[in-house]
Amino acid sequence: MVGTVINKSLEHINTETFVKDLERELINSGEVKFVASSAERQEVRQERAEQQENANDETRKKMKNENGADYMLRAR
Repeated sequence: MVGTVINKSLEHINTETFVKDLERELINSGEVKFVASSAERQEVRQERAEQQENANDETRKKMKNENGADYMLRAR
């Protein structure tokens, strides 16, 4: 998982673009896999919670079925 990256340089650098480039290179290396970001996990949890009441038993996804991260890369 890649955490918050803060640009402390005097140059305007879009940190989101930098993070996406970093993630792509790491994934393409075949050495790592990424888990969803905090915001993405919250969105999935919300959807699964709604499914508990609104989806058919055959298609309902279980809660608490996430992959955890072993490491978080942060740059400050």
